[in-house]
Amino acid sequence: MPLDLERHKMLRDYAWDYFALHADQRIKTFNFFVVFATLLAGAIVGLIKDKGDIRWISLLGFLLFFLSIIFWALDRRNRGLVRNGEEAIKFLDAELDLPDFRGAPHVLQIFAHDDHFTDEGFHITYSKCLGFVFFIFAVLGIALGVASLWLHHS
Repeated sequence: MPLDLERHKMLRDYAWDYFALHADQRIKTFNFFVVFATLLAGAIVGLIKDKGDIRWISLLGFLLFFLSIIFWALDRRNRGLVRNGEEAIKFLDAELDLPDFRGAPHVLQIFAHDDHFTDEGFHITYSKCLGFVFFIFAVLGIALGVASLWLHHS
């Protein structure tokens, strides 16, 4: 059953606001992670440079590892919420029954149009990039934590 335009606009505004809120939350959460992880990494570098207590280096390294895991999990949750908004918008766009444009979904069906072109081959996504950053900090944290403990006990 097609939607009347007023109801469609109301639902689209709702879906877009939901999408925008969670997309913004995702970026803000990542920014907070970068600030906190940078402070921890800076403290670790400072301790190494000043030949500080190796137990603190280990503790901060493990903290960086756990922080990375926690923020990665938060990002996965935020990504799911963003995708909910995308799916709602795709559904509402499909209700408009716009014709294909040059063999692809109509350009006004932004998410479906984007999916059409990014499904082909390798492409960079926010999820891959953010996941890579979380992974690097997690590996750095666990490596520093384990290496510090190993040095402390040898």
